[in-house]
Amino acid sequence: MKKICFIINSLGGGGAERVISVLASNLCNLYEVSIILLIHNNFIAYDIDPKVHIHQLNKYSNKIHQLFKTPLDLSRKMNDVNADLYISFCTMENVMSLLANKKVKKKLIICERNSPKTERINQIFKILRKVLYHKANRYIFQTNDAKKYYSKNIQKRSYIIPNPVKDNLPDAIYNPTKKICSVGRLFEQKNYPLLITSFSQFLKIYPDYYLEIYGKGDDEVKLKKLVSDLNISPKVTFKGFSQNVHECIKDAEIFIMSSDYEGMPNALLEALTMGLPCISSDCPVGGPKELIDNNINGLLFKVGDSADLLDKMLYFASHDKERIQMGMKAKEIKNKYSTNKISKMWVSVIEEMVN
Repeated sequence: MKKICFIINSLGGGGAERVISVLASNLCNLYEVSIILLIHNNFIAYDIDPKVHIHQLNKYSNKIHQLFKTPLDLSRKMNDVNADLYISFCTMENVMSLLANKKVKKKLIICERNSPKTERINQIFKILRKVLYHKANRYIFQTNDAKKYYSKNIQKRSYIIPNPVKDNLPDAIYNPTKKICSVGRLFEQKNYPLLITSFSQFLKIYPDYYLEIYGKGDDEVKLKKLVSDLNISPKVTFKGFSQNVHECIKDAEIFIMSSDYEGMPNALLEALTMGLPCISSDCPVGGPKELIDNNINGLLFKVGDSADLLDKMLYFASHDKERIQMGMKAKEIKNKYSTNKISKMWVSVIEEMVN
């Protein structure tokens, strides 16, 4: 049985982490599957088949120590695992994998999971990405817009594979709950200040609604202060990370994603598949517009435009029939992004590489 190994920072909450957990569990009947975690952390947010082998690098005393030690430790771990193919997810992990692979010289696929042009990453990693990315064997992108950012040499060795949608998601409940929800890490990319500011204006017309935000992150204190400054604290709840988030949001009247940039956003994909009426920024690198046919199965608004977001929120609140129809239409994307269908796309690439 051929061996494949995924490489990622951790298996805590996050879109790339969830995708790896789904793929690893789905592929372990065809391959011997391992996952190498660059950060030593015992917390695993998602269910993973027990046949999947999980390896962790050593703990590091500080970030500088981690930066310089990770490539060497990773190369040793790659040798120990001795897989036929390594698959790295996310920019920092891709750079570390490429540095490690200079020594071990294994077959390596790197996967871009965000907007390469607008992703806010350390300048060192931007330089290393430019210098090293061409050294991978193959590339996986989620959208054509992400693929087009790179050179022709990289593009001709790349594939477009979207995210798989989680199986057995609950169906939306179309009862008037006056609840608006958003799911995602609390940091700059997600632009929660835009959502919170727009919601404060929305409340002036529809004061019965409330907002629930699911996720954790460094911006939590700052966001709570913004809510307090806008005098809407009783109307906004920060729910933290929930392993049962889909059950928590299935009765939401509106789901909103306000990000400045995304890859193929899992939270939005799952909300649409559940049948929730969704509003999303039309952000780079094109994931939301791949998922939402505007005014058909959801609504798109201009990135960073609070007035446009407010208009979309007001439309959904005042058009019950259309809102529910769009939610029901959104459920049709389930087949396109099923775990089985997306896994077959991965198997095709893996088979080309290992054989």
